[in-house]
Order: sequence, then C-alpha cells, then structure tokens
Amino acid sequence: MTVSARSKVDFLQLAPYVRYIHEYDGPGDIKVPPRYIYDHELVFFTHGGGVYAIDDVTYAVGAGDLHVIRPHQRNSCVIPPGHSRYFAVHFDFLYMGATLDFPPEVYTDCDYTQETLPVEEGLDERPLVEPGEVEFPSLIRTGDPLHYERLFTDLLRAFTERTPGFQLEMRAILLKILRLMYLDTAYAEESARKQQGREEIDAVVHYLRDHYRENIDFARLAADLALSPNHLRAMFKKATGKSPMAYVIQCRMERAKELILEGKHSIKRIGEMVGYDDAHYFSRLFRRYEKRSPRQYADAMLPDVKSSTFSDIPSNYNPAPRAYNEGKAMKRVFEGEQTKN
Repeated sequence: MTVSARSKVDFLQLAPYVRYIHEYDGPGDIKVPPRYIYDHELVFFTHGGGVYAIDDVTYAVGAGDLHVIRPHQRNSCVIPPGHSRYFAVHFDFLYMGATLDFPPEVYTDCDYTQETLPVEEGLDERPLVEPGEVEFPSLIRTGDPLHYERLFTDLLRAFTERTPGFQLEMRAILLKILRLMYLDTAYAEESARKQQGREEIDAVVHYLRDHYRENIDFARLAADLALSPNHLRAMFKKATGKSPMAYVIQCRMERAKELILEGKHSIKRIGEMVGYDDAHYFSRLFRRYEKRSPRQYADAMLPDVKSSTFSDIPSNYNPAPRAYNEGKAMKRVFEGEQTKN
C-alpha cells in the first residue's frame, strides 16, 4: 500500500514491525532530556515508575502502567532513584520499506547528558501511520499487568535470540499487546463507571505485586484504605476476578516458575524466595496452581538440567490431599490472623 505523510489503517491491515526492544532493571535515577522519536514507543513498567512529559503535559507512570509515545512528539522523562524495571519497544504499525527504515542506533547511540537531543535530519519527516479504530492515549492503566509482562518478556526473548522466523513471532506477540491495549482503552470509561473505587483497587494491586513475598495483613491494608475487609475483598474480586489472597498466590507462582526456569535454585530456595519457608507447603500450592509439582515442571521445562538441582524434594514425593476453603481462609485473614507462608 502507499504510505502518505499521515495514514490510518484498519485492524485488518495492521502488520507491526518491531525495530528495537530493551529491558532496564536497575537503580533508576535516569533522566532523558527533551527529544523527538520517529516511530512509536511503548514503555511498560513492572517496578518503580517515573514522570513523563509529552508536549508539556506530564504523566505519572507507575508499576503496571503502559506509556505510549507517538512519533514527532516532544517527550522527556525522569525516573527517580530506587529500583525500576521496564520494557521499551520501538515499532511501526506497518513495515514501510527500506527507504523509510532506520537503525536503532539513532536511539541507542545518543548522548543523553545533553540538555536536549538534536532532531535527526530526514527522520522528522517520516510518515505517521496509526490504526483507524482507536487512538491510544499516552497513559494506559493496564487491566492485567501480569499478562502484559509475559508478552513483553516473550517479545524481548524473540528479539534477542533471533531464531528463524523471529520477525513473524515478534509481529504476533506485538499484535497481542496491541489487542490488550485496545481493550484497556476502549473500555476504560465504561470500566471507570462500573468499578467503584478503582483507584483503591489499583493501589492494592500495586501493593500486592510489590509485597507478595511478605506476610500480608489484609485487615490492616483495608483499614489504610478506610474500607472494611469484606468490602475490600468484594471490590477486589469484582475488579480482578480473584480474591486478594488468590492474586498473591498467582504472583508467587508466576515468579516461582521464572526462578525454576533459571535452573540454578533448589525448590526449597525458590519457595523461600517467593514467600514460603515450608518447601512441602509451597510444593502443594504449586501443584494446585500448575497441575504438576515444581520438580515435574522443572523436568518438563529444563530437560538438560541435572535433577540434583531440585533434589531437596524427592522425585517420588506426592503431597497428601489437604482440604482448602479459600472463603474460610480469607475470613481468618480479615479477622486478624496472619497468612501462612
């Protein structure tokens, strides 16, 4: 198709092209001076956050938020000291051909200590191609941060490993991200009307994601938000589809799977790293969540890793069935008892 200076394409025509992606996981204290970019950029935070400015409008971006930067917009950001982790992806909604392409060094080789970054001659006239069905806002409060995180992780892996067909894989993954962005954008106003106390729920989600390793006192958390424990639980479940405790367990199990795939920690150590001192209790929860034990998951996903890495859980270990009533467990938590790790 012919690409004009400003083009709208429908969803059937979208064929996104990933130019560059990187992950930052470090101490923060970063400043990007005012600059212009020449393609679209997505910045997704999993930890920490920062203050971004787009054409002199500022946005506070936190964990679980997605920042969208369009081409030819003056933008800058400040990330304060403290642990920050984010993914940044540069892409076009269509591959516009070699004559309109440019290398990622345009961004990676910049001297970010300057007060402002110079405009690259010629690139400031690149066409602006965007989807016609939606205009993504500069800030998206994502509805399912864990889903986004998994997709950005997969996108980074495909970009880094560059196995045969990696461009097709990156396109497919980015299309999934764009679909989530569309859903979060299209239903944002409707969700805001239907979900009372969304700000409180966002605060709880961010808190649980940052503190999932700890013993969480849900009664105190509810009191800090001037809510009753039952009201908080009902609001949280309505907004996320899960109880607060189930969300904590999900965060722990997803992190446990990541640690297992690193292939260098024992099951006992992984349990401790995600908040469980009792390896057998951790193994039971993992089996309930994943439908197989940590040892079986490791054997399936890491066939080349010696089994001795996970030798602290015997291969024939089969945890005894244990009755579990989440409603009663949550009632005990909200009455002040600590959650067992």
